[in-house]
Amino acid sequence: MGVLGRRGLYLKEAAVVLDLSRIDTVVFDKTGTLTAGTQLEVTEAAGLSDRNWALVRRLALESSHPVSFAIAKAPTDASDVSALIASLPAPEDVREVAGQGVTGVVAGQRVAIGSAPFVAAITHRPAGFPDRTYVTAGGEVGWVRLAASVRSGIDEAAGKLAQDLRLMLVSGDADTERARWSQLFGHRLHFRKSPSDKLAIVAAERAAGRRVLMVGDGLNDAGALRVADVGLAVCDDSACVVPACHGVIGGDRLTELPAILRFARHARYIVGTCLAVSLVYNAIGLTLALSGALTPLAAAILMPVSSLTIVGLSSGGVRWSARRSLPS
Repeated sequence: MGVLGRRGLYLKEAAVVLDLSRIDTVVFDKTGTLTAGTQLEVTEAAGLSDRNWALVRRLALESSHPVSFAIAKAPTDASDVSALIASLPAPEDVREVAGQGVTGVVAGQRVAIGSAPFVAAITHRPAGFPDRTYVTAGGEVGWVRLAASVRSGIDEAAGKLAQDLRLMLVSGDADTERARWSQLFGHRLHFRKSPSDKLAIVAAERAAGRRVLMVGDGLNDAGALRVADVGLAVCDDSACVVPACHGVIGGDRLTELPAILRFARHARYIVGTCLAVSLVYNAIGLTLALSGALTPLAAAILMPVSSLTIVGLSSGGVRWSARRSLPS
């Protein structure tokens, strides 16, 4: 755990390393996982007045979802918008629906950010295009387009994983990028999936006898992270808290996942070897003790030496394996 923690993977308990060593299927979320959640950018926006955009951006500050983060930090041409946002009171009655959107009351106005059906249910207007994020405030309905940058090195990392493991992509986004991700995941692509859908997919994989590692941003994937053999939440913020997962990995370390899984397998072999050495050591010592070949003083000395030997072998073996398997 210490070796992995120094490399950006923090596990809740040491037993998770054993589970990691047996993984044969890796299920990825997309937004905030394969794409850098904090690097989403608003590329196009329309439909709202400056004041209503300010209301939307004030609500976005209350959500930790990557889409809300991008909207809150989007640049604006109006110089007084930032001052207006700062002057607005804290939103009331804020409700976030996983996989759909967030809504609240800002300065007496109902404001919402989310998918077309989510906003349509609030405004009672027809749903729009699935490839846009819709917003409403002050009776107006607008939309934004967002672009996410793929994490540097993720294609190479996925290629290494695919050599030995079965990869899947499960996303709540529309399938507008299917062609781009099919290069890595083939036909195992699932788009427009709700959090409950993601949970069901992971549960079905486990029911089929596969050992599943779920990797997600922890926002809409809590159920899937919980039911997987190992659930890793990708976090770009040092204040990240995801109770449902088995571990947290820094976003900048996600590309090291192939090396981490390889290290986990090596660690399992080291533990097995140390157990074998311990059994042989104790079998020989017990035989000598029963035959009278060892004095009580010699037995008292050799007993703690055996423990020190195993601790030394395991610690040394793990550190040696880390130097070989893991990036510095």
